[in-house]
Amino acid sequence: MLGAFEKEAKNMSVLYVEDERIIREQMKRLLGKFFADVKIAEDGEKGLAFYQDNPKAYDIVMTDISMPHMDGLEMIKAIKAINSVQHIIVLSAHNDADNLLKAIDLGVDHFMIKPVYREKFLHVIQKAVLRIAREREIKTIEKLYSDVMTGLPNRFKLLKDLQEQYEQNSPSLFLLNIDNFKETNDLFGYDAGDFVLVELSKRVRALLPDDNYNLYRIQGDEYAILINCSVPSSEYLGLVERILQEANDRPFLYQDLDIYITLSISVVRGEDGYQGEDIVLQANRAMNIVKEKKKSFLIYDPAQWTSEDYKENLKYTRMIKEALHNDKIILYYQPIWNNRKQKIGKYECLVRLVDEEGQVHGPFKFLKIAKKTKTHGLITRRVIEKSFQRFSQQNIDFSINLSVQDILDEDIVQTIRKGLIDQKIKPGQVGFEILESEGIENYHEVMKFIKEMKTLGHKISIDDFGMGYSNFNHIIQLNVDYLKLDSSLIKNIDQDIAAQTIVRSIVHFTKKLGIKTIAEFVHSEAVFNKVRELGIDFSQGYYIGKPSMYLMGECEN
Repeated sequence: MLGAFEKEAKNMSVLYVEDERIIREQMKRLLGKFFADVKIAEDGEKGLAFYQDNPKAYDIVMTDISMPHMDGLEMIKAIKAINSVQHIIVLSAHNDADNLLKAIDLGVDHFMIKPVYREKFLHVIQKAVLRIAREREIKTIEKLYSDVMTGLPNRFKLLKDLQEQYEQNSPSLFLLNIDNFKETNDLFGYDAGDFVLVELSKRVRALLPDDNYNLYRIQGDEYAILINCSVPSSEYLGLVERILQEANDRPFLYQDLDIYITLSISVVRGEDGYQGEDIVLQANRAMNIVKEKKKSFLIYDPAQWTSEDYKENLKYTRMIKEALHNDKIILYYQPIWNNRKQKIGKYECLVRLVDEEGQVHGPFKFLKIAKKTKTHGLITRRVIEKSFQRFSQQNIDFSINLSVQDILDEDIVQTIRKGLIDQKIKPGQVGFEILESEGIENYHEVMKFIKEMKTLGHKISIDDFGMGYSNFNHIIQLNVDYLKLDSSLIKNIDQDIAAQTIVRSIVHFTKKLGIKTIAEFVHSEAVFNKVRELGIDFSQGYYIGKPSMYLMGECEN
């Protein structure tokens, strides 16, 4: 910890305010051993003057309380008015409750009573420095919500905005997709294709009436418009027509060449009440209909799918019930490659359902139905029991997926406890992957589970990181061992500069915290090579191995 502190402190500055000359000189010598710059002031008035000259210059302010001209508390109040998040440490001979309460009320980070002993003081400033360093990393990463090419906010910003805006109202969403854009790249080259993407973003943005309409570039040839206000149906149609006219009817002039494209648009209205990523899923659903029926646009109407949805839900409800009764909830295993050791490091256990005709179903549809029909917990317990039996007394690491809902289910947690003992699972052999995109709100119960499993030596991963909220603060608080990067970050990373920038920052952030990274959706040699180049610790995807009922090297007959 001391090495990390010294490394970070070399890039930080301190303002130290103390009226006693001997203490000032001693502290200046001590702080000077660690920090890049130490500014000294003999009272609050001069300390505040230094701070006002350049508020961004000081990472930490340390101050006494009782001083002439202006005391420390007055100075802190004035500093907080300038920068409410300034890190402040109080060192005072006043051990009275009144000053302590005032300091706390002003938002100081630590209160130390003089005399201050070196060991205790170093412990406090170490914590402050490492906290500041972590906050800097978080700010750096969270700024990476924009698309490098177009300057538009990207998919991660869209998901973040969707989550925040649903706390206030129900926004509407447009998806815009360039038809057959690969042909444009193949015919005119990637530079011309990039020009079209940038120019299209400018044209569409110019058509948006006000700040309630926000344009995003989601990926490749796809854009989104998030409307954060109530809009009449006529306005939907009017905006769609204007966008199609700009995109489809006006050529894009590139080096004296006229490049024509066509655009497809799907719309989900706010009044339909979809939340979070559901609105994106429904917009994608509508876009599929647009493509299939070769339309130019479609406004999603839930009534059109309600009857079909009911039939599908009933089918899967029966299928789940029969699978549980007939022991047809099975596991597939996908290898996870250790990029440093160049060998398979572990396997992820993936649930599958076998219907009465022998067809194997992936979890995307039936797990959603299971959650609604209260059978999700039964499926999770089967996965736990079967995975523990499969790897019992083997020297092979494996992981299973848990939702926050699973962790809050005492029956599931008890199944885990019992299975670890009965199946003699070795310490560190099993990892628990918690889905990040669901959001982790009940910290107390989740932390309790994590602490219990880590005490037993097992590992904790955050799954699909980058898909949903991407809350870096809870990554720090939860003390996880692995971050599994979502497929949206990885699948085009060999070509996507924005994704490379984001992943590079995440890897830098996690290495400082001692967290390992796993790349999902490693589907090609080019992606695999880029993943390793970026310093990601593990790779998972079809290039490494498809999910199978068998482990690598086992006979399938």
